[in-house]
Amino acid sequence: GQFASLEPRRPPDISWQCVRRVGAGSRQRPPSAARHPRSSSAAVALPLFLQAAILLRRPAVSAAGKPLYTGSKDVAEATPETFQRLVQDDRRAMVVVYYADWCGHCIHYAPVFKKIAGMMSSDPRIGFAALNCAQFPEFCVGVEVNSYPTIRGYHFPGLKSADTKRGGELPRSEVRSETSFPVWLAKQSLPELQPVAPPAGDTTASPKTPATGVGPATALAMRAAAVAGAEV
Repeated sequence: GQFASLEPRRPPDISWQCVRRVGAGSRQRPPSAARHPRSSSAAVALPLFLQAAILLRRPAVSAAGKPLYTGSKDVAEATPETFQRLVQDDRRAMVVVYYADWCGHCIHYAPVFKKIAGMMSSDPRIGFAALNCAQFPEFCVGVEVNSYPTIRGYHFPGLKSADTKRGGELPRSEVRSETSFPVWLAKQSLPELQPVAPPAGDTTASPKTPATGVGPATALAMRAAAVAGAEV
């Protein structure tokens, strides 16, 4: 199975993704409401201006539950306020998962994404982040996230839109697998980071060394994939 998306150019593929619900991050009406049509018909019978007044006076209810990546040491839980710093301003290649905490596919994928991030943690050229679209629906609509989970890449050389706020689409066939995705990442020509000078006046710190080659965790992932029969 693969993804389901609202994007018209992509065929429906509902076995691995949740489609963004109408109203951005809002939850669907519970099934019990559909069993009592009288309440909904009564609402329809009201004049439109009264319905609008009721909706405007109704307090906003957050659809967000518990973030799936809070507390992860390898995946940064981003917000609209921290996105610029954690993702766009980071010099590393960044992999970002946009998810909704109510989405069953996102819940099942979270341990996989965390494991992939852990496997790549020794490679200083790449980082991982997550953003909860149920909590920040307007932000996700602004970056054209229509289904969950959506995995985007930032600062990947040659990846279309990778240097924009929207990010670039990563291959769906790779991102779902804790075996093949690290192998795919290891094949990319990630930019080597230049040494970072210590703060002015700091005589104790030494410049950080640039990233070279592939980290040991990445090499381990490649060997594991080779044993599993993946093409390296």
